[in-house]
Amino acid sequence: MHITRHKQFTRFSVSPPKLAMAVGVIILSALCCASIAYVYISKIATPQFTATAILEWNTHSPATMPSAAMPMSLSQDNPEIQSQVERIKSPPFLLDIIHRHQLTDNVEFNPLLRPDTLITQWQDRFGLSFGIDADPNLATLTELQSKLDVLHIPSTNLIQVSLTTSNKDLSTQITNDIIDQFVASREAQHISRTQNAMGLLTSRIDALDT
Repeated sequence: MHITRHKQFTRFSVSPPKLAMAVGVIILSALCCASIAYVYISKIATPQFTATAILEWNTHSPATMPSAAMPMSLSQDNPEIQSQVERIKSPPFLLDIIHRHQLTDNVEFNPLLRPDTLITQWQDRFGLSFGIDADPNLATLTELQSKLDVLHIPSTNLIQVSLTTSNKDLSTQITNDIIDQFVASREAQHISRTQNAMGLLTSRIDALDT
C-alpha cells in the first residue's frame, strides 16, 4: 500500500488598499524617525545661547538698563506693566521683528524649511494633522514665541526679555531690537499724545480769543 503525500501551498494575498496603507505607515515611520533625529541634533546636540535685556518701565518713557544696575522693590506688581509684557509678546509686534530680521528665511525659526516637515506632504493623503502651520509667517511666529521669554520681575518696574537660539550674535541682535522697537513705539505714542493735547489746548485758547 502506497501513500502519496501532496505538498500543500498556502497563498497569501494583500489587497491594494491594505498594501498602500502599509507602505504609507512605513514611510511615515521613517519620517518620524528622521524628525526625532533632527530634533535631537537641533535642540539637544546643538549649543544654545540666551541673550537677556532688562527694560525699566515708567508711565512716561521706558528705558533700557544693564542688569547689574537693576533696582529691586521699586513698585508693587502693576497691571500696566503686565499689559506691556503681553504687548511685546503679541503677534503684530513680533511679526514686525520677524520681517526686520527676515526670520522666515532662517531654518531655526521657520520650521517649514526643515527636513522633518516632509511629514506635511502626508497630511492631505492620510487626513492627519501634525500641528505644523503652512503659512511661513505664522509658523515662524510660533517658533519665535517658543524661544522668547518676556516677564515682569515681581515687585519691580522691570521687564526682562530673553531669547534663546543656537546663534549667540543673532540672539543678542533680536533681543536688542525687540527692546529698541518697543521703546521707540512707546516714545512715538508719548509724542503723539503730547501733540494732541497741545493741539486741543491751542484750539480752546483760540476759541476764547474769538
